[in-house]
Amino acid sequence: MMKDKLSPKFKMQYIQKVNDAIFNEYSSYQNVEAYISNWQEWNEPYNNFEPGYFNFEILRKGENGPIDLIKTLNKVDDELLMKMAIDLGIETPTFLPSVPIFRNILKDEYKTASQMFEEAFKSVEQRPDEAVRLANSALESIIKKILGEDAYKGSDTLGNLTKKIINKYKLEKDIDIPGNTKPISTGLLNVCKGIESIRSEHTTAHGKNENDIVISDPVIAYFIINATTTIGMFLNSLSELNDKPVEYDGLPF
Repeated sequence: MMKDKLSPKFKMQYIQKVNDAIFNEYSSYQNVEAYISNWQEWNEPYNNFEPGYFNFEILRKGENGPIDLIKTLNKVDDELLMKMAIDLGIETPTFLPSVPIFRNILKDEYKTASQMFEEAFKSVEQRPDEAVRLANSALESIIKKILGEDAYKGSDTLGNLTKKIINKYKLEKDIDIPGNTKPISTGLLNVCKGIESIRSEHTTAHGKNENDIVISDPVIAYFIINATTTIGMFLNSLSELNDKPVEYDGLPF
């Protein structure tokens, strides 16, 4: 997925962050090593004359000592290091550039959506279909809060909610951008309907038969979360601009 190598400085920063996060999560060297071992993959040899090998080596402190996590992480390639960071909830602008800003917005303004998005963020690599489902739910939660409880039904899906917020802010014609703005609202609605459709048809949200296609590629989850982040930040900014109370100089009469 990554086309460019991380700079040495950037990679060293993330090695330290991943190291600290793993030790904060797991209290013993045994558990730390168990976690790291789950990221190892065995590569079969190309022919009978070459040995197989792991994608990285676990290094130790001394000959038979505990895992030396810093040295081990230095043997991990850039993409795998970023995947570990995502799994541990560390911000990763390389894969999800807008997520750090969005997480702060959610934490302050949208508590329920924040919990869902955090789970989505951590599920991208290991459970991509779950990440998509949670991202969809987080965006639904954001829109519901912006609309207000009396403006939607409990059965409204993401597509229905998007139509209502387009109507609420008159995005088809009154948004303060020069030119024809209808494509903006149409594009917003199509993207949200697309997220909803993927969530309904290609995740385990409603149960699936053995022949149904369920998302297994993290690339799709990265795409959906980035789209969710962009839309969520846009709608939050829109609500702040349009719903802020009017300030009066003196009495309002």
